[in-house]
Amino acid sequence: MKSSSAIRVMVLPSWYPPRGGQFFREHSQAIAQAGARVNVLALNPKGLKSMFSQKEKTGNDFAWVRDFKEEIRPYPVIPFSARANAKSWTRQLTRMTKIHLASQGEPDLIQVHSSMWAGLVAARIKRDFGIPYVLTEHRGRFISDSLTASALFRKWHIPLLREAFEGADIVVTVSQALQAKILEISPACRDKMVTIPNMVDTRFFSTPLNKKPPPPFVFFCLAHLDPLKGVDTLIRAADLLIKKGEVPIRLLIGGEGSQKAQLREMVRKSGNESFISFSGHLEREGVRHCLHRAHAFVLPSRFEAFGVVFIEAMACGLPVIASNAGGASDFVGRETGLLVPPDDPVRLARAMELITKTLPQYNPESVRNHVQSNFSKGVVAEKYLELYKSIIPK
Repeated sequence: MKSSSAIRVMVLPSWYPPRGGQFFREHSQAIAQAGARVNVLALNPKGLKSMFSQKEKTGNDFAWVRDFKEEIRPYPVIPFSARANAKSWTRQLTRMTKIHLASQGEPDLIQVHSSMWAGLVAARIKRDFGIPYVLTEHRGRFISDSLTASALFRKWHIPLLREAFEGADIVVTVSQALQAKILEISPACRDKMVTIPNMVDTRFFSTPLNKKPPPPFVFFCLAHLDPLKGVDTLIRAADLLIKKGEVPIRLLIGGEGSQKAQLREMVRKSGNESFISFSGHLEREGVRHCLHRAHAFVLPSRFEAFGVVFIEAMACGLPVIASNAGGASDFVGRETGLLVPPDDPVRLARAMELITKTLPQYNPESVRNHVQSNFSKGVVAEKYLELYKSIIPK
């Protein structure tokens, strides 16, 4: 697609780097690389003390991505006031968007990442300007059969979410597991809902050139160390497997989070410090390094909207073990890994033991090819471009 006839896309993310949301940036860049002209408008929450340390940013620091620009501004957060913050953030991003429209002109459409609360901004911009929008939902709290996920909703969320979903021309969910809850909130979305998975950079995450590492069998887990990721369940499962003693294993846990000290204490009390270790925060290269030195990836989240880390591991040829509690059930199957119930260390330990005994059944190239065919940047970006074409006024 030539730049002169390229689809003009304004991207409104609900959060954005450096405060998470790296996937939103990579998704936007992939859309630009596929031929669209992309402008990202992001409003990043900041504590009052650090407001002045974050400067506004406009432009493109990624010269290798053509027709891609970012405008990122800080936003002061009011402590302990989620509702007031949502209202203020929505109002400010709406104002920022209108200023951009006045100076740069209107795009062909808006791409929203997550309903809370960029979806609300897009709904109000559409009301005032008539610009269509695609809303892609990523949040795990929309997993309908999880009580833990449902507890994250507040009564005041529902009418605002309904406004965001009902205003969208198309609602994209990153997995089938998100659809039921969205339809419960907004039944009007039934005929405009599709599923398009998340994407992975298969050029960066690739199978290692060397052979698989020698024994002991290494499991790698990468997660934000909070209760929702179920790493406590993983440590209990690993303890059962270690005490059984039939297969020598090691477990490496990557990431930071509120539970880190508690999880380290669990390992210390179990006496498994020689078998279970923590790497701390890992940059992208560090994640790939760990994946290349592992035999399998495991993450037993209590719920998960999709789980990009699973397809990163699979792109490196690893089988994965995931909870049957969300998006992973769309792509983890007989040839790629195992699904287990959440919060069940016994079943998880059995699955881990099974993987150690059946590893040769998981062909690394077959696992990787599944990812390339379904989740590579080019494949997913083309699906979005076709979607955009279907809603742009002729």
